[in-house]
Amino acid sequence: MKKIVALAVLYYLRFWAKLRLAGFNPRVIGVTGSVGKTSTCRAILAILADKYSCHYSEHANSESGIPLDLLGITPLDYSAGDWLRMLILAPLALLKGKPGYGIYIAEMGVDLPVWPKNMDYLLTILRPEIGVFLNARLVHSENFKNLEEIAREKGKLIENLPPRGSAVVNADDQLAREYSAKCTCKMILYGRAQDANMHILDVHSSGQGFSLEFAILDKNYRLNLPGQILNPGYSEVFLAAIAVGMVMGIEIKEAISALERNFRLPPGRMSAISGLYGSILIDSSYNASKSSVLAALEVLATYKDKRKIALLGDMRELGDAAAGEHGEVAKTAREIADLVLTVGPLTKKYFPPEIKNFPNSYEAGKYLREIISKNDVVLIKGSQNTIFLEKAVEMLMAHPEDADKLLCRRGEFWEKKRNNYN
Repeated sequence: MKKIVALAVLYYLRFWAKLRLAGFNPRVIGVTGSVGKTSTCRAILAILADKYSCHYSEHANSESGIPLDLLGITPLDYSAGDWLRMLILAPLALLKGKPGYGIYIAEMGVDLPVWPKNMDYLLTILRPEIGVFLNARLVHSENFKNLEEIAREKGKLIENLPPRGSAVVNADDQLAREYSAKCTCKMILYGRAQDANMHILDVHSSGQGFSLEFAILDKNYRLNLPGQILNPGYSEVFLAAIAVGMVMGIEIKEAISALERNFRLPPGRMSAISGLYGSILIDSSYNASKSSVLAALEVLATYKDKRKIALLGDMRELGDAAAGEHGEVAKTAREIADLVLTVGPLTKKYFPPEIKNFPNSYEAGKYLREIISKNDVVLIKGSQNTIFLEKAVEMLMAHPEDADKLLCRRGEFWEKKRNNYN
């Protein structure tokens, strides 16, 4: 019965969202992939916002999130009363008139290969004109048979683009390429592969900043983002965004300039924060997958003159891949960090027993407060489901009064959820 009610709610929201969408008919840019969707959407927005009126579906990439975002409705706490409020507001959204944007940048995530949590369902709501396929990785993989099934599901975005549309695909991700092969529209490939239209030449990433050199039609370009802590994988993010800009008529140099002016990561994604006693905190507490943790550790390794500490939380929703994914991260973390600490039952199970494990982020933060010193740089990264490492970050901040401005998952709703696990 609960499933029937939930499906009825989704269909109801979809109905009103599609009516509202039809009323102003924006150009839709869809972004999918296992890693980097949010950053890519923000990079696209940074490039387009100076020239076009745009809206990005921030924190709304699902079968319920996208319709609510289109209707201009923000969830409060997802309680029964809150859902009733949102259902009442849905038809009233049509009275608001046209929104002030003509381009809709949609982050399109899939949790299952079955309706309504799959790409097929999202494509009944949105019909993107431009599609970006970043990669296929073992992230949220517990609901999929294998990596190929993940790629197949995400690839439906590219396969369903209209003939007049444009596809932007990672040339270095073999599965992304394979499951974009049925695309009937123009395709732009980016990466290090020899046949990439946008070819990566060099990437430099450290605690001091990020730079990317790439070539298009034998002409070289450079993007410089000093002061931003970005792992080398952001080369894929920025090239994908620049490719979208090209499709939208933005000159390459203009797109680079816009990124350098406008691009900033949201809280909890490799943010440099002043820690206690002059330490440096690299706050990447928003979420974690194997590839993103390994990339973050690669940045940590650039701090040659510091004691390097890695506080790592569980990586969730990996299913049968959990043991191997955690094992690989544990090996790399021990090679790079002077001290590795973990939070959660999966890291306790799959990391070596000599690595100190904490049941929650509060206990980890309390321990680190006692040992942290001026010469330390601390990387904090873990999944969001029950881990909430932002609590440890807050406990280690030199200026915790800035927590609401600098950290992820703020507000009463998230505080209640954290308190249930700390």
